[in-house]
Amino acid sequence: MTWALIQFSYVQNYMPIGAVIMLLHDSSDLPVSIMKLVVDITSTKVQITAVVINLLVWIYTRLWIFPFFVIHRLLEECFYQTVPGVNYSVINMMLAFLIGLICLHIFWTYLIFKAIYRKLSKKNPGEYIAVKGSAIKVD
Repeated sequence: MTWALIQFSYVQNYMPIGAVIMLLHDSSDLPVSIMKLVVDITSTKVQITAVVINLLVWIYTRLWIFPFFVIHRLLEECFYQTVPGVNYSVINMMLAFLIGLICLHIFWTYLIFKAIYRKLSKKNPGEYIAVKGSAIKVD
């Protein structure tokens, strides 16, 4: 979805929107990669630090700046101001992509919180315990 928005903004000559989308997503991808790297191989303090940094950057960039500044600015520039030569069907399609991307961000945030909850509660469904040669599934 992100690449579709970037390509679409380039083809329709709305490059500032594509650049801002790329900047916001790239800035939050680095903490995600660091969290994936340290989650299984380092101490608990490093894991907690990586998760907290990831959550702060993720929520700030993808759930605060993206909808309330990027999309609001697009709406403000295109619908509240009369701009000659603007193709509003293209803007509506771009807004549909942006709203779809926000829905994905909310879903991914839910998955991140769900993974943190499972890690903290020590309930890992799907784990098996070996008891006298047989495996019992832990629920």
